[in-house]
Amino acid sequence: MVSRSNTKCPRLLTAFFSAVVLLTTGCAEGAPAANSTSPTASALQAAVPATVPAAKPTPRYRPADANGRARNVQRPFRPALSTENSKDGAESFIRYWFWLFNYGIETGDLSKSTELASPSCEFCISLKKGVANGYRDGAWLVGGGVSLPIVRVTYKPGVAKQLLIVHVVQEPTYYYRADKSTGHSPTPENSTTVGLYAKYANGAWSVIDMHPLR
Repeated sequence: MVSRSNTKCPRLLTAFFSAVVLLTTGCAEGAPAANSTSPTASALQAAVPATVPAAKPTPRYRPADANGRARNVQRPFRPALSTENSKDGAESFIRYWFWLFNYGIETGDLSKSTELASPSCEFCISLKKGVANGYRDGAWLVGGGVSLPIVRVTYKPGVAKQLLIVHVVQEPTYYYRADKSTGHSPTPENSTTVGLYAKYANGAWSVIDMHPLR
């Protein structure tokens, strides 16, 4: 099955690829009967705080630009489906993994995506090193946004490794030094198909191998 989506995956480095919403409502109880017992006005007033603390404003996200690094980047959250040992679970996991990796592109923090990749994944290691170089000595990256228009999972029940074919499309990436001067030439937009093996063990997926197909 081919999953097609134009949803932009939050960020990948082209150079190395060439609410829960809680709703609280009060229940309208209707006026108490004349012979019922109800709190007095003074008691109700005493129960209401004199001042209601103002909600703290959410820090505003600011993407990286020529003046500095990205700020207040949303930390990826793990979809429940991404822990399921199924075809859909494998696809959800790999989209989550790319989101984690792209979080690293914006922040330089690749700790979580690295945690979910095998130490033997050489291509994963090269990607990590490339991002680390992009943030060395106060430098940073701009752009590099990625989309995954195609994720194809060849899921086989009972098989240890599952193959995924992922088509990766990335925006241009720009490089800046700590003094705000430009680094090497920008990497242009790129489109690459990647072969990726994922393994399910102990209730979770991990990336164990990855390489460009073309």
